[in-house]
Amino acid sequence: MPAATMPAAPRAQADTQTRLRELMLHIATHEQDNRRFGATKLNKILFYCDFLWYLRTGDSITGATYQKLDHGPAPRELLPARASLIKEKAARMERRPMALPYRAQTRLVPTRNADLSVFSSEEIAFVDQVMGSLRDASAEVASLMSHRHLGWQLADFREDIPYFTALLCDNVALPSDIERGIELARERGWTTESMSA
Repeated sequence: MPAATMPAAPRAQADTQTRLRELMLHIATHEQDNRRFGATKLNKILFYCDFLWYLRTGDSITGATYQKLDHGPAPRELLPARASLIKEKAARMERRPMALPYRAQTRLVPTRNADLSVFSSEEIAFVDQVMGSLRDASAEVASLMSHRHLGWQLADFREDIPYFTALLCDNVALPSDIERGIELARERGWTTESMSA
């Protein structure tokens, strides 16, 4: 996996909205026959796509801003994006009964194909890989997994989760890891006065 780079400039809001809407449609289309797919799982797939892509490339796929909610991270822009898809009749919401009494699953159901031209082929391949990894996970399991993300743990309720938290690790660094980090920082010009020796 390529090394993460420093954060890129944030995407323009219109670009974020378009990319988020089209990715939501792509994911919902791909997961339409998955009985474990609903609104919560859509949030988690989007989160993992954006944060893991950021870890790989230094940029997110959608540019969405994620916030801490009870069931894990969710894009702040999701509700307006979903509302606009419904208003344009590009998708509808559907409630499906679940095996548990008094529970229902809410899911986005596309009525048109996603416009994948706003993504690179590498981005879509990565999204498909993330969906495959989470396919058999229930919404509850996907939520619990997202609660292990340090960005979610460190944020207060409804607070933004910065993309750079994808780079955080709760493992203890070995001296060789620290030396390699300093070496990479120098190579990339990220050094500070306190790091120069």
